[in-house]
Amino acid sequence: KLVEVEPSTSKVVWEFNDANVMTAKPLANGNFLVSDFSGRRVIEVDRDKKIVWEHKTGQECFDCDRLPNGNTIFGCPNYVREVTTDGDLVREWKITGRLNGFQALPSGNILVANYGQNEVVELTPDGEKVWEFSERGPCDVFRLPSGNTLISTTARIIEIGPDKKLIRKICDAQYGSARM
Repeated sequence: KLVEVEPSTSKVVWEFNDANVMTAKPLANGNFLVSDFSGRRVIEVDRDKKIVWEHKTGQECFDCDRLPNGNTIFGCPNYVREVTTDGDLVREWKITGRLNGFQALPSGNILVANYGQNEVVELTPDGEKVWEFSERGPCDVFRLPSGNTLISTTARIIEIGPDKKLIRKICDAQYGSARM
């Protein structure tokens, strides 16, 4: 389920129970964009707990995001897709292995935590690999404004530089998230 908590009191102020939530992102309009893992869909849920937008993904949905152009991007084990508000396919990146998490970059590229291939890769809109980093069991990835990259794995969370050198090990982890 999706739960919103008041940080100062740790009190639950809102929750949504009608999805197997893998990730959820707050949207500028106050709604939430949710990857519904076993429901094999991406949904937008409003504060009244109504689903105001839905797109079937065809596979278990691991991650999703709303792009500045209003399109939605989502990641499943074997692909990342961008769709319009009408659900029309804009582009697709094929994933060999198994995606666990991704980040859409302002450049139009995507970062993919490919658990099945033990690597993190940056792909152009045409699917060209322009950066890669080998890491066992990557679960999630996030490019920082500094250009460094956070990677969470089945065992640790690390920060690496654009030159692929380890900046620091942040902590040991078990399926931690690199999202901020």
